[in-house]
Amino acid sequence: MNHTSLAPNALRVRMYRVGFGDCFLISFPDEGRHHHILVDCGVHAAGQVGTLGQVVENVLEECQGSLAVVVASHTHQDHISGFAEGRDLFGKIKVGQVWMPWCEDPHDRAAVRLRQKHLAIIQALSEHLLATNQKNPALLSVVQNLLGNDEALRVLRRGFRGSPEMRYLRAGERFSAPAGVAGLSVEVLGPPDDESFLSRMDLPTGERFLTPPAHGVADRHWVEPFSSTFKATRREYGKNALSPDEEKRMRKAVALDTEGLAFALDSVLNNTSLVLLLSFHGQCLLFPGDAQWGNWQAWLEADGADERLDRVTLFKVPHHGSGNATPKRALRAMTGQGLTALVSTQTKPWSSIPHVRLLDALSRQTRGRVARSDWVPVSAGPNVRRAGRLPKGFTQGEFWMDWTTTA
Repeated sequence: MNHTSLAPNALRVRMYRVGFGDCFLISFPDEGRHHHILVDCGVHAAGQVGTLGQVVENVLEECQGSLAVVVASHTHQDHISGFAEGRDLFGKIKVGQVWMPWCEDPHDRAAVRLRQKHLAIIQALSEHLLATNQKNPALLSVVQNLLGNDEALRVLRRGFRGSPEMRYLRAGERFSAPAGVAGLSVEVLGPPDDESFLSRMDLPTGERFLTPPAHGVADRHWVEPFSSTFKATRREYGKNALSPDEEKRMRKAVALDTEGLAFALDSVLNNTSLVLLLSFHGQCLLFPGDAQWGNWQAWLEADGADERLDRVTLFKVPHHGSGNATPKRALRAMTGQGLTALVSTQTKPWSSIPHVRLLDALSRQTRGRVARSDWVPVSAGPNVRRAGRLPKGFTQGEFWMDWTTTA
């Protein structure tokens, strides 16, 4: 694989086909050369397609051994596992700065306390699964995404050439020309300082692109406790049926069983995602990691939110296009004529992702300028056949999709 030639004034975002995960390489022009920022590099163990090693090799070739910044949006496996798998190649890359959310700062007392609490819960969940020989694939996938990231974190902190500066970012920070990237301004929109926002996972009803199931519970990776053999309708139960209020109390009482706790912790870690607005000569790139409602809410309800969103020209869709991570209000406020959306996604291991209604809304809002990573076919699939031509500004590579514009 050869280094891809870029025009001197070309701004390019490369979305890699890693499977169920995220990996983006952003290339900013500067006087005949380019500075590169890598945003995440990971894949879920249950959603691999076998390309991650090639992706890391391509990153090394494209950046020619030098990355201005490496961003780890949050510590889920599907966003950082590639740093462990590609440790030897990443060790050859000189990095100027590494950005992580404040929640990962080993010198921040609140961050240490929060991380210890999460690790204790993860350990308890893992031991419970081992003791009960748990076979629930959805639950296993969630816990798997929470575990085994120590080596990736080691690489992020100590595994690159050049002794990069570690920056643990929090909402409200603003800075320019990071690591020498002239013309780039950065606004950190999340995660918030207030930990209460981190626990607000589910979008309010009015913010969802979802169709609730018949029982009224918002669509998610729902775990049904009984097979159809043991289910009965309210009509079949007659007078013995639970009232709506009784049913509501019952559901609330069991909301934090093993499955509920695992999904809740998964969402809390998503909510610690860095949310970055990168502005470069008229182009505004919004990278929200896998931020869920609390992370969005903390800045959407502040002054200037709509103005920021109106300037967005490229939107990295959070959480692989799931229905629980993009508020309607946020998408509707992105009214720029050239808005483009990138969705790093596939249907394995979650058949409910990407969410069809969200994809339809993205297509309408961008006037068809949406690209999915699973349009790029790989032998291990699953792949989605693209309808029609690629949107303007996109080109497809061996295992990547490029969006290129001028700046």
